[in-house]
Amino acid sequence: MVLTGLAWGAWPILLRESGLKGNVSSAAFSLGVLIVVTPFALHTTGGTLPTANWTLVLIGVILGAAGMLMFNNVLATSPLEKLPPLFIIMIVVQAAVPATYGMFKDGKLTLDRAIGYGAAFVAAFFLTRGSF
Repeated sequence: MVLTGLAWGAWPILLRESGLKGNVSSAAFSLGVLIVVTPFALHTTGGTLPTANWTLVLIGVILGAAGMLMFNNVLATSPLEKLPPLFIIMIVVQAAVPATYGMFKDGKLTLDRAIGYGAAFVAAFFLTRGSF
């Protein structure tokens, strides 16, 4: 997961520095991902296509596309010094979504989880303080 974090932290910076902006950046990234991922998907489908919940796939695609368009628009229009705090806020919120999903799946808000949420938001506060 560390390598995933490095890759996902680096690609937006590289695309921003490439000169592509906003929706063009999103399209170029999406096309590139499609080209790279398709051979892996074709090799490992494992028969999941007919049994997939395509409604959830569509919702996930729409949310992912909306997030990418919003994210790349912010990258294209924000001054360079504002990007680190924006990344921090996005990542904290992004981490809170699966944590909240897990909480609803098992029905428990444990002390550890409450402390984790609090620590994440306190960290985001201090890492972005004075940036806006």
